[in-house]
Amino acid sequence: MASTKSDNVILSNNPAFPMIARTGLYAAIVALSVSGCGGPAAVQAVGAAVNIAMQLSGIKAEPNAGAREPTAVALHISAGQALNTTASGEPLSLVLRIYQLRNDRAFGDMPYSVASADDAGRALLKEDLIAVRDLVLIPGKRYDLPLTLPEGGTVIGVVGLFHSPANGRWKLSFDAEASSQEGITIGAHACALTAGRGALSNATPIETSRTLAGVQCNT
Repeated sequence: MASTKSDNVILSNNPAFPMIARTGLYAAIVALSVSGCGGPAAVQAVGAAVNIAMQLSGIKAEPNAGAREPTAVALHISAGQALNTTASGEPLSLVLRIYQLRNDRAFGDMPYSVASADDAGRALLKEDLIAVRDLVLIPGKRYDLPLTLPEGGTVIGVVGLFHSPANGRWKLSFDAEASSQEGITIGAHACALTAGRGALSNATPIETSRTLAGVQCNT
């Protein structure tokens, strides 16, 4: 059985392929060839004819091999009882800033002074930034947050806006696709974040991010 494949659409010469579908489809392609026009309007016209012919024939176009599905990741956050403590040890609520990013390069270089200022953080991340949202954590509470990163989103960055942040322990970044199966678990503490489940990206030091050992709050 002969067939012609063009732009992920299979044109079958099988007699079972409805005559009206073949006629409309080939007519559109011939019209484009005769016109010699490759402009957007002509391409759209042929695309519409292809879709109609395929609907009449009961077949579907082959999926675009280059397209990526959105990445779904479950984010689980545990806020400690001694959350975001003051110098006197009083726990406070904590703003957790969650970024969806195309890569982690600018995020990895972002200082706390920039991250704590929303406009400055957005300006630094520029084209890397897809979306950002703030979540207010209450001491002793747990939070479950489903995230869906669109095509091109590869990294989930998290910043804790602590009262007295420990050096290098106020942010984490995760590889979204590698974390999609088991999800991401984060602990928020007096002045630091810890990573439980989830695949850390290159912007986060793995050896220190999963423990509170050596953490000192800045006062």
